[in-house]
Amino acid sequence: MLSYRHRLIEEGVSDQTIQQLIASNKLIRVVPGAYMRSYSWGRLFPEEKLLARTVAVGRLHRGAGVVFSHYSAAVIWGLPLWGHQGETVHLLTPRDSPSNASHWVYRHHHAWQESDTEVVAGLVVTNLSNTVVDIARVAKPELAVGVADAGVRAMFQRGRGSVDPRVEEWRGSQLELLANLRGGRGVRSATKVLEFADPRSDSVAESVSRLQFARLQMEVEIQVPVRGAGGDQYWLDFKFVGQGVFGEVDGQMKYADKELLGGQTPAQRVISEKRREDDVRGVTGDRIVRWMPDAIGTAERLGRRMLAFGLQVPAMQ
Repeated sequence: MLSYRHRLIEEGVSDQTIQQLIASNKLIRVVPGAYMRSYSWGRLFPEEKLLARTVAVGRLHRGAGVVFSHYSAAVIWGLPLWGHQGETVHLLTPRDSPSNASHWVYRHHHAWQESDTEVVAGLVVTNLSNTVVDIARVAKPELAVGVADAGVRAMFQRGRGSVDPRVEEWRGSQLELLANLRGGRGVRSATKVLEFADPRSDSVAESVSRLQFARLQMEVEIQVPVRGAGGDQYWLDFKFVGQGVFGEVDGQMKYADKELLGGQTPAQRVISEKRREDDVRGVTGDRIVRWMPDAIGTAERLGRRMLAFGLQVPAMQ
């Protein structure tokens, strides 16, 4: 969906015409030299807008030693940026280079080695491990935990509900590196995020919910297996320890996205979820409560939701 100035000029579109299209709101300047039609831009989610700006910078500066990092690296890797609205492109810059930051680009003065980077779709980007740690040092805990869970899951893929033993080796090595940076920006918060990271949370909504439950002092198990009466294997997002209750966090996409529906209609999905719940309740005797992502923005909001379900919330009692 991106158009570049040099291509438009080759096609006979003048700079004056480009400016007129921008002034009439038919064209959006993504970054200087790259554009997108307004109706296409307006349909993008914030993460997709950041990705568009990042890709545009990468294409315009191909071969210039550009290394994408932080939020730009996260969107290139496909990691979730919970609540992030920023569209500034993030790059690594050698420590001795001039700052020359702009509205479009934020440059992080940082030394790196080739082993710290990978090439993804033709773009040079910090590797998954460095991206997770970089985000953990600068982002809010909700966003950082979502990135850490997804990043660790991508690095060490494993069957559902299980954790690759290499995760603890990686965690230990990264915590050791952070300990050597004690006193540096974001080291303390990053340490907490890495200690908390768990690749078993298979969506950002689960990751943020888990963080809020920890703040609420609610003890939970995650990705809990339940065998149905007919032998079907189910996985429940949460179990509230000692309360006889399972918990599920659902997004609207689960009932609207064709890919996630897997050939079912929304109505069929609702019916299958109802049958699944009945089966789980029948074999365990436990009830199931559900909440949407709009309930997890703060611990207090999710806590009120849990209290409404009749659950014990230690931090609010």
